[in-house]
Amino acid sequence: MSALTTLSIPPDEAARALFQHGEALRLGGDAEAAIAAYAAASRLSPTLIGAAINRALLLHQRGRHEEAIAVARAGLVFAPLEPQLHAALGPALIATGDFLAGVAALHEVVRLAPASAIAWFNLGVALEGGRQPAIAETAFREALRRDPAMIPAQVALAGVLRDLGQPERALALARAALAVAPDCSAAHVNRGNALHDLGDFAAAAASYRRALEHTPDDPSILCNLGTSLLALGEIRAALDLHSAAAARAATAPRIRFGLALALLTAGHLAEGFAEYEERFRLPETARRDFGRPQWQGEAIAWRTILLHAEQGYGDTLQFIRYAPMVAAL
Repeated sequence: MSALTTLSIPPDEAARALFQHGEALRLGGDAEAAIAAYAAASRLSPTLIGAAINRALLLHQRGRHEEAIAVARAGLVFAPLEPQLHAALGPALIATGDFLAGVAALHEVVRLAPASAIAWFNLGVALEGGRQPAIAETAFREALRRDPAMIPAQVALAGVLRDLGQPERALALARAALAVAPDCSAAHVNRGNALHDLGDFAAAAASYRRALEHTPDDPSILCNLGTSLLALGEIRAALDLHSAAAARAATAPRIRFGLALALLTAGHLAEGFAEYEERFRLPETARRDFGRPQWQGEAIAWRTILLHAEQGYGDTLQFIRYAPMVAAL
């Protein structure tokens, strides 16, 4: 005769087992199954904060930002002082367009974990992405104060210094990073950017070529190299590089704008001016809104054209000579 015995596993133990299962799935590359395991663990034990953190991070990585926000906020109910929950919440909020709330969450991370270099670095990345380079510089410097060997922070700071119009300081940082990590593609790019800004186009091109040795298909680096070669007068090679970059990043406005400049310089005016419309997708050259449609070349008899300056006195004086031709229409 035999008997059946029901074994009862305490919810907390079952939750920890599910969490470990989720960890194994995450490390094995099965993100969706890991998310499900973390969710099951949280249902059994809402105070198992590690499950909420990892689930929120995975949801954000997979583009499910609203879900990530909800999970992180649910975790914060039980652990309001857990910096990793705020760290998961911030980028997800920024991804949904709530920049101020996202940055506030990342500020909370550095308040709760001021000694964390990665916390300061993540705050700097968010501020840089929000076009606040001066504040981002402070965050990156705080990261480096805590971890002077943090190459990503050195690379990011060099980029910010370039944005702030300080290419000499950016060049010094890029060289310092390369002294420690000579194969760092991003550091070679930063060195090239600073050299280009300083007018040393040949040395800039050499730096971009070094970067391409490590990341040969990166469209941004191809574009940068093309820009330096264009400045050196190597028009055919520059056009080839810009074309290759645009083929790899067909929807990137800055890369297509680079192609426009190469096409125009090479004399391909019709193609070049068509690509030149990409400038309106760049934040620094946003289209002015006059509440009227832009003229696309259609018949304009008995209508009025508003002619306005767009980029500066040079272009204005260069193109004002076409105004009589428009008036004649």
